[in-house]
Amino acid sequence: MKIFNLLLAALTIVFFVSCDKDDDSSLNSGSDAVVDADGNIYQTVTIGNQIWMAENLRTTKYNNGSPI
Repeated sequence: MKIFNLLLAALTIVFFVSCDKDDDSSLNSGSDAVVDADGNIYQTVTIGNQIWMAENLRTTKYNNGSPI
């Protein structure tokens, strides 16, 4: 019974240590934010070493100012 309790305690510790909140995919703010030509600010998600937009594009013009 002592071995079972020891094994259960060890597995519980491993589980909680491996469940870290700093995941590869998380919402970013600030420096990773994307701003379009209209001034809309978009949240981003980091997956691995790539940064993706977490929202659909809402701009109404290109960077040069011409309408879409």
